[in-house]
Amino acid sequence: MLSHAKLPKSFWGEALMTAVDLINLSPSAPLNGDVPNKFWSGKDVSYNHLKVFGCRAFVHIPKDERSKLDAKSKECIFVGYGNEEFGYRLWDPVARKIIRSRDVVFFEDQNIEDIRRGDKPNNPREYPANLDPVPSPLEHNDGRDEFNDTDDPASDPIINEPVDDDMSDDYTTDGIVDDVADEGLEVQADEEPAAELQPRRSTRVRRPPSRYSPDDYVLLTDGENQNAIKKH
Repeated sequence: MLSHAKLPKSFWGEALMTAVDLINLSPSAPLNGDVPNKFWSGKDVSYNHLKVFGCRAFVHIPKDERSKLDAKSKECIFVGYGNEEFGYRLWDPVARKIIRSRDVVFFEDQNIEDIRRGDKPNNPREYPANLDPVPSPLEHNDGRDEFNDTDDPASDPIINEPVDDDMSDDYTTDGIVDDVADEGLEVQADEEPAAELQPRRSTRVRRPPSRYSPDDYVLLTDGENQNAIKKH
């Protein structure tokens, strides 16, 4: 069962419980072909709830467990049966735990490998609505079929125009290298800091104020007589 479902050995307990449930729903030789569950309960057994172990399933998320913008279902793996009250046992690969639910949509032709590859269910009508988009491999289209009318450089006619001898030298390989070198020098020149500008000096002629004449200035020194200064 684990090999067919592509599940790791850590699910051996779930596989064992599922095998026991299937045995109890199968005819038994010691009971003369009777079904053990029918023999114990006295009720007819039903096989409508049986699913492929390890198949892909989508579990509905109740309203009280999600917000308005959250997905209404989550992707799980079917790993066993519960009683009528708890429904199916499913493995949530995101939360990494076992959950129980009765509101489940199964895809019995897919397993955990399809989930890892990001494949979508084969029947889109049975695919639950309002699911988070599952990433799938993108188909690369070069657009040749859709854009045949676009300009193709290879299909355009080549027009030979006369070229001057002076201009032909500029398109040689050496000319290209020189142009690249010149551009590099220009970039370096632009990156050099500009020379410091000297402050502009005023050209206005400076004149002393006419309010005070030079004749009014007197220099007094120690030991000189003020009267002598006045005589001068």
